[in-house]
Amino acid sequence: MERQYWIDGFNFFHHWNRTRDLFSRGADLDIARAIDLSLRALTRDLAGRAGHTVVFMDGGWRWEERRLGNLRVRYVGPGKKADDRMATDLRELDERARRITAVTNDRELSFRLSYLGASCLGVGEFLALIEKRGGGKGKQGKTAPRGGGEAEIMRQKCQTLSPAAVQAWLEFFGCGDDDS
Repeated sequence: MERQYWIDGFNFFHHWNRTRDLFSRGADLDIARAIDLSLRALTRDLAGRAGHTVVFMDGGWRWEERRLGNLRVRYVGPGKKADDRMATDLRELDERARRITAVTNDRELSFRLSYLGASCLGVGEFLALIEKRGGGKGKQGKTAPRGGGEAEIMRQKCQTLSPAAVQAWLEFFGCGDDDS
């Protein structure tokens, strides 16, 4: 089993300069469309620069795995969390877990996956690795900082979403109103 990169999808896309603005637009852009555009951008930027890569996505309309270029995308299903699926899948690998590198800026998830045997990289570190393998700056632009950007990240996380954006996320994660 070669080295694999497992990406915490929403965490990655919210911190990657190339796509995080897609998610901050709220009602201006359909959530599913923002995810699709983000995955396609990542596929183009990976293009042979990283080993086997799996993106774990929270929620989705159902559990599914699909291929997009050299990327595998796992939607964990309505009401489910990618963090839990990553930990479950890693636990099943036993000693092979040491060949997994998880990509996330989520400290709790990093600790959890490290405990199970994976190594962990922040989003900025992963993007720097991709750029290095690509022989230069590449298309990524600036990478998200691992340590210095926490204040900005927390400021963005604490922003209030519009009611339409909240409803779109609730429906995507399978938590929408059942009042029909």
